[in-house]
Amino acid sequence: MKRTVARIMLGIGMSLLVVAPTSAASVSMHERVAAHQPERGRSAKVDLRPRFKVGEDVRLRLSTQEMTKTSLAGESGLNQDSSSSREMVISLRCTGKEEKNSIVEMKIESLKASLKGAGIDGADGTFDSTSPASKDAQNPLAGALRPLVGQSFTLVFDANGNITSVKGTEKVGDSAMGGVAGQLGSVSGVQMLLSPITTPGKSSGEATVGQTWTTRDVIDSPFGRLNMTTDYKLASHVGNVADVPIQGKLVLDSESGEMGQSLGVKLKKSDYSGRMKWDTDRGMIQTMEVNQSIVLEASPGGQSVSFTQTNNTKITRLTAGSK
Repeated sequence: MKRTVARIMLGIGMSLLVVAPTSAASVSMHERVAAHQPERGRSAKVDLRPRFKVGEDVRLRLSTQEMTKTSLAGESGLNQDSSSSREMVISLRCTGKEEKNSIVEMKIESLKASLKGAGIDGADGTFDSTSPASKDAQNPLAGALRPLVGQSFTLVFDANGNITSVKGTEKVGDSAMGGVAGQLGSVSGVQMLLSPITTPGKSSGEATVGQTWTTRDVIDSPFGRLNMTTDYKLASHVGNVADVPIQGKLVLDSESGEMGQSLGVKLKKSDYSGRMKWDTDRGMIQTMEVNQSIVLEASPGGQSVSFTQTNNTKITRLTAGSK
């Protein structure tokens, strides 16, 4: 029974990971708070919207590392640590224009992943799509991940840098590996995966140096609504590189979810912070790194359980010849 409680808590914690900036969160509401204008004398607008040129490729490396710890009070033998990582290289190729919209083909070039101690029988291991497929029979992760490599999707970006349409998600099935396939198998998942290269913070796409803006999202989860607040600031614009610090916080509305109430789930701590570098000359992200931490507590059946998770996400635009 106690082992079951530990696994339930681990599952709940993994559900929380959908709030990470590059994950497939179900956003039910979005609100942009009025921006704070900087002092006079720095009024030149900086364009933070993505720009696509027909026939040109953009290649991105997206990587995530996660560490989790699940603990039952007084039951050291049932405490559980787990870790996972994944790295994808994707290409974005603009195939045409329709009025002010850009038609972009997204393709998964390569995929690496590792999973350890997640409590899923036979799932621990590593996968690297560059390794020979002939060795997949002995790899428990290969069956879920190998089919993703080479998959392509057709995206439509509007003039403001937002993804308005995604085609091809129906080709992707579900996966237990950190929701990789599940994320790519939905329109909202692809939109969230690429959210760092869309208009930052879903703002107007332009800002002046020193300007700040805030977004507020309501995210539906199995145990209640999560209210997410994210603050952005255009800290500087030097040499065609815009520096945008990111700071966020989550609050759980425990009254809104039956599962959260029945298990007594409380979000004790949650925050994330990071920084994005935007290439204004190219009209594309240069780098981004975000760190997120979550601490959950619950009391199912009177048993005190805690869950701690840390997540590091990086995005890097690759240059010609990079792997």
